[in-house]
Amino acid sequence: GITRHVNRPVRDPEIPNPIVTGPEDRNFQPFMTVVRDPETSRFRIWYGAWKDSKDQVSSHIGYMESEDGIHWLRPYRALEDPAPIQFGDSVIDEGPDFADPSTRFKLGWWADGGLKIATSPDGINWTISGATRSAAGMWRPSAYTPRGPDGPARAASRCRA
Repeated sequence: GITRHVNRPVRDPEIPNPIVTGPEDRNFQPFMTVVRDPETSRFRIWYGAWKDSKDQVSSHIGYMESEDGIHWLRPYRALEDPAPIQFGDSVIDEGPDFADPSTRFKLGWWADGGLKIATSPDGINWTISGATRSAAGMWRPSAYTPRGPDGPARAASRCRA
């Protein structure tokens, strides 16, 4: 059978904490995406970076790269926003062999009461997509299993895009 073993994480005192900062990198939200580029082997991070006004209702896309995922090449870079961004910078990399290279990267964020989507060939230059969703009806449960003989309750959801 399968045995589950959970190791308690141990902080390495040699690694700076936090790795991405507010003062230096303008990070002020917990929403970020880190991927390792299969072509360059570099780690890439996208996150919500505060604007000069430091208001809490809008942000830019902050971006950095790293050789090891710990030490980031600074200064951070504020990417040009594809449209107003309230919060959340979630990026998907479809990989270098994706059928449509011009839309290899997808960016999702929240603004004006709904999910906004943009695409990019390189993860740097974004084009707003016509696909947006309001919060109402965006998530719908597709399966729910109450506590059963093999363990705790489970739920699965899907997002209509």
